[in-house]
Amino acid sequence: MKNLFLVITLICSSVFVFGQSPSKDDARRKRFEKTIEKLENKANVLTPENVHTVFVGSSSFTIWVGFEQDFDTEQVVNNGFGGSQLSDVIYYFDQLLTPFSPQQIVVYEGDNDISAGMTPEEYMDDVHTFLRMVEIKLPGTHVSFLPPKPSPSRKHLLDSYNEVRKQLLELSIEREKFDVIDITQVMYDLDGVIKKDIWKSDSLHMNRAGYELWAPIVQTYIRN
Repeated sequence: MKNLFLVITLICSSVFVFGQSPSKDDARRKRFEKTIEKLENKANVLTPENVHTVFVGSSSFTIWVGFEQDFDTEQVVNNGFGGSQLSDVIYYFDQLLTPFSPQQIVVYEGDNDISAGMTPEEYMDDVHTFLRMVEIKLPGTHVSFLPPKPSPSRKHLLDSYNEVRKQLLELSIEREKFDVIDITQVMYDLDGVIKKDIWKSDSLHMNRAGYELWAPIVQTYIRN
């Protein structure tokens, strides 16, 4: 009962304090309902005990071009849902993660959170909430976070994205069963300019060339 109360408290603090606003959060989550239902049904189709890693996060995971060839999808499940923020992952925790009892969770969030107006500090509060929920609901599970990518269309947010990356790396030094998969460095050329040939036409989402940069880095962090 004590743990249940703590989980409810953690969810409320994230959803209503660090989200955009209750009304905006509710409207966004209403759009996710059918997607979440489909993702939740994966646990009925797959054999959950064979799944050791669950990817969860926004569109950079949802539309990962070539995910099936980069990962063994019988053991690695992609539960990304585009447009999400970390508070949404927290809100849908039991649908997205609990059914699999994964050994590892790989998270890509922060991109939309900061774009929606959150500060790095507010986002990191959600990170702490998420990690505490993992400790309570999925004890022993390793968590890996990817920092927000440096997309050209959100270049004006790079300072905040870099601050999130810095704070995530600092947190990884302090915490056990937590690390940061830093995919940002390979996305710059030797002159420190964001690579141009790794983006779709919106300059926000990556094409296969972008994921070819990410894949070998992420693969080395998957804890088989």
